[in-house]
Amino acid sequence: MIDPDEWKREKARQLFQLLVANREKWLHRDQIIAMLWADTPAENATNYLKVILNALNQVLEPDRPKGAVSYFIERQQELYRLNPKARIIIDAEMFSEEVNNGATPALENAVRLYQGHYFEDSYVQEWLMIEEQYYHQQFLLAAERLTARLMDEKNFEKALDVTYKILGKDSLWESAYRAQMTIFMGMGRPSMVREVYKKCQEVFRYQLDSDVSQTTKDLYRSLMVDH
Repeated sequence: MIDPDEWKREKARQLFQLLVANREKWLHRDQIIAMLWADTPAENATNYLKVILNALNQVLEPDRPKGAVSYFIERQQELYRLNPKARIIIDAEMFSEEVNNGATPALENAVRLYQGHYFEDSYVQEWLMIEEQYYHQQFLLAAERLTARLMDEKNFEKALDVTYKILGKDSLWESAYRAQMTIFMGMGRPSMVREVYKKCQEVFRYQLDSDVSQTTKDLYRSLMVDH
């Protein structure tokens, strides 16, 4: 485990993040410079990269003999990448494997693994927008599938927990509100159906200045027809 204080230089951690996010390909020196030192003169940025790369290697391999070739970070002239032969476990890869597996335990693990938007609150996040959107969408869809299965099994408490996780990551994922309404009615709690519907309306009006969808309205009416 690397303590945050061990990085010494924040740019070293950012460089590592970029290499992790692009682990299946080489990154050219100019690409790295454009992402980490966009407003810096080229000559200065090149020197900064050398310093930061050295700092990164020291963090990853503190006992590496001076002058020895780095094991984790490979370099070919002006190209850099993580060594594909190194045993590196990436939680994003584990998440994708579980989602693709599709079995209920795998989906449960995928939901647990998802900690928020890809590299959330990190400087490098702006360079990873496509990946961020992809993983976020995969989480929402996986969690939605898991919720439906748990509801089919009448495992309402567990299904409800998943819906709260969904809305904690994306308060505008409307199907999660519909799932909650159905779950609460299945639990014999119509008052909570009203609360969820009201909450959904408030969120959509505040964040989108719009009403909930007709699908949600129809579900609410059908659930509350005798209440």
